[in-house]
Amino acid sequence: GGSPSSGVVVFVKKSIRHIVSFVRSKSTNTLWIRYQTPGRHPSWYFGFVYCRNALKKHSLEVSEQIQEFRASGSRVAVFGDFNARLGSFVGDHATNANAPNLLAFLEFHGLTLLNKSFCYGVPTYVMPEVNKNKTSIIDFGVTDSPDCVKDFQILDTVFGVTAHSAHRMLSYSVSTGTTPSCISPSSSS
Repeated sequence: GGSPSSGVVVFVKKSIRHIVSFVRSKSTNTLWIRYQTPGRHPSWYFGFVYCRNALKKHSLEVSEQIQEFRASGSRVAVFGDFNARLGSFVGDHATNANAPNLLAFLEFHGLTLLNKSFCYGVPTYVMPEVNKNKTSIIDFGVTDSPDCVKDFQILDTVFGVTAHSAHRMLSYSVSTGTTPSCISPSSSS
């Protein structure tokens, strides 16, 4: 029971705070930040989402912003609670009705699911006191520039801080232009 709630915490290294800014979102369920990459390398836009119905209600706003960011030559990554269960595709033990919406969204934007390549089968939602460790994979990281992602993890703690939630934290690290595949912006869809 109860009503749904969401929350996002974004940790930014002190050394790069001056090149990170918040971007106005067209969706009330998405927080966007921009990382202005030094030099002539493409910027990154990072979206943090809560999707009660797997993008069904606010996918248009999120899609519009992804298209705008990519049209400007920037890279895009989106992280968060999509409430979609993709079954064996990501190493989960079930699927749900939200899966087709998320898969269509990924395909439409040419986004790669980081959970599949970096942490296949690692639960992102864990409820130890319910049904003998109820687990699922409903929180995802996706990007249009998978070759630039150095690391993506599902964590219980970050800097000694827990999420105080059944959702585990997503952690990622990207290259900002030091490798050949990350110097040129990805192609726009």
